[in-house]
Amino acid sequence: MTVLGLVLSLSLLLSTTTTHARTVFSELAVNGVDQGHAVGIRVPSSNAPVLNISSNDIICNKKFIQPVSQAIIKVAAGEEVTAHFHHSPAGFQGPDPADPLDPTNKGPVLAYLAPVPSATESDVTGLGWFKIFEDGLDPDTHQWGSDHVFTNKGNVTFLIPPCIRSGQYLLRVEDIG
Repeated sequence: MTVLGLVLSLSLLLSTTTTHARTVFSELAVNGVDQGHAVGIRVPSSNAPVLNISSNDIICNKKFIQPVSQAIIKVAAGEEVTAHFHHSPAGFQGPDPADPLDPTNKGPVLAYLAPVPSATESDVTGLGWFKIFEDGLDPDTHQWGSDHVFTNKGNVTFLIPPCIRSGQYLLRVEDIG
């Protein structure tokens, strides 16, 4: 079994042109089983974007809701995971036309993994991220990955590649608008 230490997730990267378009990844499900809000994930305290993609904030975002979860979510290679996005770091807060994100803000949704010695480490740098999922523009339907996030009420589902070696990893799921 591959153990993925999914304790961190970059909530998103978005342009600063639209303040209502931001979203936060704050919950994960494995094979349809929800792991709980902020369990195994470093949830940022706001939906503000990381603007400097060469900063260490791209690894884990910044200003996390405290206490930061020390849980490690176990995921086997080949299993299905679902990232849950919402407009607020607190998750779904009731009717909000911008939940999980502003539907007019279009862009791809991507997921990356990076191997780490310990998924609970809070000050990692220099990670070797590799992409495991992308939902970009569908030229036939003219829909972006962000459209699918909105339609699916904030859920993005993808498989952890079956070729992933056992170990601890950080998962970054992002919506780029």
